[in-house]
Amino acid sequence: MVSLPGFENLTEGYNKYLRPYFGGKPVQIALSLDVASISSISESDMDYTATIYLRQRWTDPRLVFHGNKSFTLDARLVELLWVPDTYIVESKRSFLHDVTVGNRLIRLFSNGTVLYALRITTTVACNMDLSKYPMDTQMCKLQLESWGYDGNDIVFTWFRGNDSVHGLEKLRLSQYTVERYYTLVTRSQQETGVTTVLSMTTLMIGSRTSLSKTNCFIKAIDVYLGICFSFIFGALLEYAIAHYSSSQKHAAKEPQKGPTKETEDVNITNILNSSITSYKQKISLASTEISSDNVDYRDLTMKTHDKIRLTEQVTL
Repeated sequence: MVSLPGFENLTEGYNKYLRPYFGGKPVQIALSLDVASISSISESDMDYTATIYLRQRWTDPRLVFHGNKSFTLDARLVELLWVPDTYIVESKRSFLHDVTVGNRLIRLFSNGTVLYALRITTTVACNMDLSKYPMDTQMCKLQLESWGYDGNDIVFTWFRGNDSVHGLEKLRLSQYTVERYYTLVTRSQQETGVTTVLSMTTLMIGSRTSLSKTNCFIKAIDVYLGICFSFIFGALLEYAIAHYSSSQKHAAKEPQKGPTKETEDVNITNILNSSITSYKQKISLASTEISSDNVDYRDLTMKTHDKIRLTEQVTL
């Protein structure tokens, strides 16, 4: 069984303020990245918030020990070793998780390789072109760079090329789809970045207020909503015209107000019947008076019958 060296013996004479190969070749920092989540993407603030696991590997010949084993150090011992001053270039806010202890890991291998892992939540600026919103495609970068060293001291590389970034293929975002991602190393500035291409798949009704101001006056969503509103207004106008036309046709078919022909015939018949009844009553009174005055009854009766017959003919 191979015994592991004590940390005190390993770091005897170790200067954490000097990088490995100080005064010689630059240190190769191999990066790998796991994206745990992308919690929010803000069009109004033009940024996104992500939680990532950042792993950095480099070789420090001062930490070589005999054997083929590796051992993990307590996160608090990180302060006793040299670590690269890597930072996120366009980060607005970032913090390390510290529940229940600081989420940092450092592991030493026998050949002097050091693995340094961090759990970080960061809000990174993403310059978006919203002129084609919501049919737009945005490219958001995560750039990593050394704060104080230049290319003569530190060189960043990806640990396994494009296979150094994981987690994006498993993400499920409510409003976006991760179309593709790739890694890139810019040696002139000694920075490296992973680019995620985000494509919006949903339409937000309050886009005018939720989106940030863009350089253009009219966005694609403005044209889309304008066409939609035009169709809605046209349908409303069509309904108003159809309703007005239907009301006019219905009013033209209605009969004019006033008595009908049948009502007029009934009224005339009632008037004539009433007149005949009244006339008969008068005749009866006249006959009574004639009888009392010894007037010729036959002549008066004939005249009366002639008048009644004439009245009945008029009625018929």
